[in-house]
Amino acid sequence: MKVIIQFTLIACFLFSNVALVGADVLLPIEPLPYEQNDFCGEVCIQEALRYLGMKVSQLEVTRAGGKNGVGLENRGDIEKSLRELGIVYNAWGIDSSNSGSSSDYLTLDEHISRIKQQLDLGRPVLIGVKLIPTHFPNYFFDHYMLIIGYTADAFIFNSPSIRKTKTFAEFKTQKSEYTFINSQNTVLGVSFIEVGSSQEKINNGNSGGGCNSYIGLNELTLIIALTLLHAKILMRKKQQYRSER
Repeated sequence: MKVIIQFTLIACFLFSNVALVGADVLLPIEPLPYEQNDFCGEVCIQEALRYLGMKVSQLEVTRAGGKNGVGLENRGDIEKSLRELGIVYNAWGIDSSNSGSSSDYLTLDEHISRIKQQLDLGRPVLIGVKLIPTHFPNYFFDHYMLIIGYTADAFIFNSPSIRKTKTFAEFKTQKSEYTFINSQNTVLGVSFIEVGSSQEKINNGNSGGGCNSYIGLNELTLIIALTLLHAKILMRKKQQYRSER
C-alpha cells in the first residue's frame, strides 16, 4: 500500500505544473494537543509517526522511552523511545544524556542547514530549543517542537496544537519566544525516516563524518521522481525545438 501511495504521488507531481526549484517545503502534518502538560517531546513523536503511517498515543511514546507517565527529558530518552517503537531515525547534537562526537558539534547555521536538508527529503525534524525567558538557565533545552517545513527565511513548526512560523534569524537570537542559543552552545535535532527496523539508525544527517549509508523508500521515491522529471523536461525541450523548425 505504501509503495502504491508513493508512486501515485510521483504521478501527481509529474503531471502537475508545480515548480520544484525554489519552492517552499511544507509537510502535511497537523498539530496535535498534549495528552499531558510535559509531553512536548511525546507529541512531536506522535505527530511525526502519524505522518509515517503509525498511530501511537503519547503515553505509549513516553513508556517506550522508559518514562512511565513522565515526559521524555533528553536525546537519550527520545532515541530509546524510537528504538523501542522500531523507527528509523537520524539524530545529531549534544545534551545532558550524551557527550557526542565531533560531528555532533554544529554551529547554528549548520544546524539550520541540516534541518532544511532533512525536510527536503520529506523528513519532519524534532528540535530542542530554549524558552525566552527561561526558568532553567542551566538546562540544555526547555522545550521540544516539530519542524514541518520552511520558507525562504523561516521555519514552520508545530508547538503544540498550533502551527507557527519563526525566522532563522529569530532562532539565532534571544529576542524571540524560542531560541537555539543555550549556555552549552549545543543543538539537538532528530529527523524521522520511516517505520522499520530499530537497528537501522543513522547518527548524522550529512553524507560525511562516517555515517552509515542508507536509502529508504522516501529517498528512492525522490530519486525516481527527479529522474522522471528530468526526462519530461528533455522531452518538452525536444518537442519545442521541433515546433520551432
